[in-house]
Amino acid sequence: MINRILFIATTNPRIRDAIHTITSWFPFAEYHIIEVVKTPAAVTTYNDMYIRELERIADKAMNEMVKEFYKHGIDDVTTYKTLGISHKEILKYAREKAIDMIVIPTTLLRKHELRLSSTARGVIARSTIPLFIYTPKAYFRESVRVILNPTTCTRAGFVATVFSIKLAKQLHAKVKILKMVEGHEWYVEDAKDIAKKFEVNVEIMETTERTPEKILEMAEDSDLIVATRARPGIAYKLRYIVPSWSIGRLEEEVIKGAPVPLILTP
Repeated sequence: MINRILFIATTNPRIRDAIHTITSWFPFAEYHIIEVVKTPAAVTTYNDMYIRELERIADKAMNEMVKEFYKHGIDDVTTYKTLGISHKEILKYAREKAIDMIVIPTTLLRKHELRLSSTARGVIARSTIPLFIYTPKAYFRESVRVILNPTTCTRAGFVATVFSIKLAKQLHAKVKILKMVEGHEWYVEDAKDIAKKFEVNVEIMETTERTPEKILEMAEDSDLIVATRARPGIAYKLRYIVPSWSIGRLEEEVIKGAPVPLILTP
């Protein structure tokens, strides 16, 4: 299921906690770190000294991350360095190496605004593989016992539900499906059938309260949230043009407040 995990070289201090958590959950995974020296298409407008300074900062970030992996018993980490448009190079590498999940750490600014770099937003907007968002308030958990899967019963939401069940099988966890709309009995029955096939314990909870507060309340008794980032509306369809629209208000509030990490499926 999750066998190859890609980290992006970063100076974000939350990356240490993310590495600690993920290596505990996936101790036998194949780990990759990509370092992209971010440059615009018109790279000729930047002198060699500027490029070398960017490379120095990126090299330091990657080396510190490799040390962090070693600290947690991961001795074999594949590293890759390149120059270009960050999100394009990251997603290209992910496709070529058949990466199963990309890790993105997040922090909060003083005004409690979510801090996501342009690179992170570009990856979120265009990724076709799951994204592991290490939320600002997440803390180390040695294992996963409960996966929370909030859903509004869309087709994209069902992809996230199936992913939750398969991941639960890998991590020996149970899944709590939080159904946030009425009806859609087909969704519940199909989810139960798939859970039975994979021998995963699934609990169905229903609410009509489609709010980030409800998801955060349920997350208190969970170790991980899995949800789709797809949503109806023109803003999501235009995410390729405006990457900041790749995450909706509900998703952003959940990321800001969740005490556990969040995996977003395409």
